[in-house]
Amino acid sequence: MIGDDYYKYGTTMLIIGLLVLSYLIVKPYLIAIISSMLLTYIFYPIFKLVNEIVKNKNISSIILCILILAIIVLPSLLILNTLIREIPGISSRVVNIVSGSHFKANEYLQTFYEKTGVHLDLSSILQSVFNFLMNSIKNFLAGIPNRLVNIFVVFFLMFFFFRDAPAITEKLFQYFPMHSKHKQIFFRHMENLVQAVVYGHIVTALAQSILAFFGYLIFGVKTPLFFALLTFFLALIPYMGAPFVYAPLSLFMFLNGLSSGDVGQIFRAIGLLLYGVMLVSTIDNFIKPRIIGEKVKIHQGVIFIGILGGLSFFGIIGIVLGPLVLVTVETLFEMYEVKERLRDKIDHTK
Repeated sequence: MIGDDYYKYGTTMLIIGLLVLSYLIVKPYLIAIISSMLLTYIFYPIFKLVNEIVKNKNISSIILCILILAIIVLPSLLILNTLIREIPGISSRVVNIVSGSHFKANEYLQTFYEKTGVHLDLSSILQSVFNFLMNSIKNFLAGIPNRLVNIFVVFFLMFFFFRDAPAITEKLFQYFPMHSKHKQIFFRHMENLVQAVVYGHIVTALAQSILAFFGYLIFGVKTPLFFALLTFFLALIPYMGAPFVYAPLSLFMFLNGLSSGDVGQIFRAIGLLLYGVMLVSTIDNFIKPRIIGEKVKIHQGVIFIGILGGLSFFGIIGIVLGPLVLVTVETLFEMYEVKERLRDKIDHTK
């Protein structure tokens, strides 16, 4: 005769087995699912505005999916295609400059070689970096046909996430493994964290890169698109930022103008530096306080490690997911710490 233990443990094993099978089924599309959720969150305020006008969630969801396709996917492909054309020119110019006899760093590298026996060929290193960038972009573009299914999954799920967001959020809140009062605190804090990471850091970096692009264009920087993208990625990294792009560019233009006697280039170099300091770098002080305010403080080290680790593990979407995962873990530890303090106070009062 079958005992109660069979039903109890059998049901548990059945659930575990089904969960494992479900994970294996979902695993190939896990990044696509997370990406669709993240894009839905980012664009949900726009969805609500569209839905107030259209008064139909299905149509509003379709409009948002088309909008995201138009402002993210298509421009990204055009940018990557442009970079493929621009990078070889940048590579040859930089390598020629570094290989030149007037480039002072070569003297220091030669002195370093004489003292240590370690030979560093700066031009070969830079050439390898540019080749890596070129191959990475080409491989990404070549792999797009294989990623079409993932892209379809992202937009297919986004339609339903936009349409059914309140019901999905309610179910997530209902089944989240915490007590009700703790869930409210956790979800409120997570909302602030997501807002800080997504809107605070990403939007600020995007605004800086757009401003920088126009600056590079105005002051005659060749391949402005490449340097604008570089500005975007460095603006995401704490302790670095846009000055690590526009300041070296300004210095290079200034020195090149001095050596060639081009007064116009000298003034353009000074103009680019002033433009970067007064506009590109200062916009950070206007955007972040208005988006993040004083609601949440995220340690810059967490953001830094989160971006690097996230890019390595998740790909491009890891720029957002990496920091979010780490700050979520940090939040859980903080909640546990607060809970333990309250418990200690109650024990002392008894």
